[in-house]
Amino acid sequence: MKKYKPSNGTEGLLFFEQWCAKCSKDAAMNGTKQYDECDNSETCKIIADTFFYKVDEDEYPSEWVTEDDDPMCTAFITIEK
Repeated sequence: MKKYKPSNGTEGLLFFEQWCAKCSKDAAMNGTKQYDECDNSETCKIIADTFFYKVDEDEYPSEWVTEDDDPMCTAFITIEK
């Protein structure tokens, strides 16, 4: 597996819809809270770091990867319903 970074905004939005919007790690992304109402434990640092760091930097999150050209987040935790 290699680190994944969306190549453009559309690809990034599709990734967010596929993974972040269905993950319990970020209440704002999954729609359970407004961003301003979240504390640090309710937001995913991985998302911010993918915007801040370049994919070839050591600090770029290793959780966003591609396997057989399919992007995924290895930190994904399904929202409990």
